[in-house]
Amino acid sequence: MEEKLGFLISYLQSLKNAVSEAQIRDSFLNLLRKTLIREENFEWREIEKSVHWKGLFVGRIDLSVGKVVFEFKKSLKNRKKHKEGLEQLKIYLQTDEFKASPFGILTDGKTFEVYRLENGKLVLVDTFSLPELKNLPDLSEEEIKDLKRFLYKLDGYLIGNLKVPLTSATVVRFFGYNSQVFAKVYSALRENYEKIKDKREVLLKFNQWKRYMELVYGKNLKDELFFRHTYLSVLVKILAGKLLRFNYQNIWELLSGKIFERFGIKNYIDRDFFAWIFEEETKEPLGELFEEIERILEFKFETQNLTEELEEDLLKELYQNIVTRNEREILGEYYTPDWLVERILEEILSDKDIRTVKILDPACGSGSFLFFAVKKKKEAKVPLREILNTVVGLDINPIAVLIARTNYLLALGNELANREEEIYLPV
Repeated sequence: MEEKLGFLISYLQSLKNAVSEAQIRDSFLNLLRKTLIREENFEWREIEKSVHWKGLFVGRIDLSVGKVVFEFKKSLKNRKKHKEGLEQLKIYLQTDEFKASPFGILTDGKTFEVYRLENGKLVLVDTFSLPELKNLPDLSEEEIKDLKRFLYKLDGYLIGNLKVPLTSATVVRFFGYNSQVFAKVYSALRENYEKIKDKREVLLKFNQWKRYMELVYGKNLKDELFFRHTYLSVLVKILAGKLLRFNYQNIWELLSGKIFERFGIKNYIDRDFFAWIFEEETKEPLGELFEEIERILEFKFETQNLTEELEEDLLKELYQNIVTRNEREILGEYYTPDWLVERILEEILSDKDIRTVKILDPACGSGSFLFFAVKKKKEAKVPLREILNTVVGLDINPIAVLIARTNYLLALGNELANREEEIYLPV
């Protein structure tokens, strides 16, 4: 990231010397090559591409990146130039080549206005800008944060334009044991834990977790499992917050469970062995990494209305990927494929009234049976309160309980928004 910030600073300095829109565009394209395009290895930029309307030539766009059209102006503060840029952008978004584009961007290299075309009219979606840097080459912490936000925002509109479906396989790909995210966060967790491991409250929580897990794993428990469980705990909470579309002020409000409480979900997090991440010495360095997970979920994945469309246990594969097979075998954890879960439920429920039948999974693991049982009850129009009273799970593993509760919430989906009462998850 430090290298990318250096490229951004060089880019800002190059804008001061730019005397034409073409120079601004070339400087911007150079920035993309050194940051976003190089990283993703995409061959998707075109300069002065000819565009047509019903086969007739109508002009050349300044720049296209994937499906996104860029129109450059020397300054967006010039009203005449700004209006001219909007008119050109509107034409380009109606052309044969770009009529399917999600949006176009009008920019002077520093300020970026994002528009989409609705019923023949441009609608402003977003505006973001590069910050004014006052004391170069020195940067304040706030300036560094602003530069990072700019890059993530730009990445979201360019790379995010090529989002992948959120499935159990893509979750493992982006966040599993062999992912860059896991390597970076796991290393940071170990490093930061060293700073506070001797604190009384931290040590107490760790020993509680260890005693609890030794009941199952035996005395040869390795500390590294604690950090993998911490990682899973963080990731699962962020995923739940994003998919349920909670509005929260900062990442810590989500991770502490306060946002779930405020939303009337009273026991999503009830016994958190991994609260050491909230210590003052660890919050800032870890917070930046956790926010990065949040941004990946927001910009890399298609998550709109996903809770209603979700047809699989999203987290089972991730858990099996992070917790080793040997550890799961010691615990007696053998995860059932989704297709078999559905088949078993169909067979055992075939002669029963789905509206009233009670379902208990006494070793629920990631909550696959709970997830599909809740979905079946929802399909039968069973009221929320009755679902909560008739689909219940238990597990001895605290991280499995958190994952199962998350799957339960994802299965409930819009039922959560349509209620007036507080709920307790029966897991």
